[in-house]
Amino acid sequence: MREKLKKARLEKGMTLDELAKGAGTTFQQINKLEKGERKLSLEWIERIAPALGISPAALLPDDWDIGASEPEPLDIPTLSTILEYVLAHPLTKKMGHKWVAAQVMIWYETARKEPETWKDKLKDMLDIRLKEEELNKP
Repeated sequence: MREKLKKARLEKGMTLDELAKGAGTTFQQINKLEKGERKLSLEWIERIAPALGISPAALLPDDWDIGASEPEPLDIPTLSTILEYVLAHPLTKKMGHKWVAAQVMIWYETARKEPETWKDKLKDMLDIRLKEEELNKP
């Protein structure tokens, strides 16, 4: 992932400092992420991708997988696709990155079993949860 980060930054013509300012961090942190001295977590991806003007999924490895033992059919979405879909929902801003990661893994399993309906079911679940969050506001 660190190679993708550096490549995306360079393709955008950004310095470490420019990216750091856009992501609300220091150039030292971005440098550590690019060198692999710091883990590029989902939280970092959520901060850095918008500063680069790219999808968070673009920073994930092409082969990001949970260890499936056989190739998936072409109609099964990748984890990157599901992450992008979850991150696009307004509820994501209210929930933490651990919640997002858990949802991606849960919905990946659902998508493998129900490739035709996973997106509608995920949207319904996110919409219901968002309404619950709004009703529970003090």
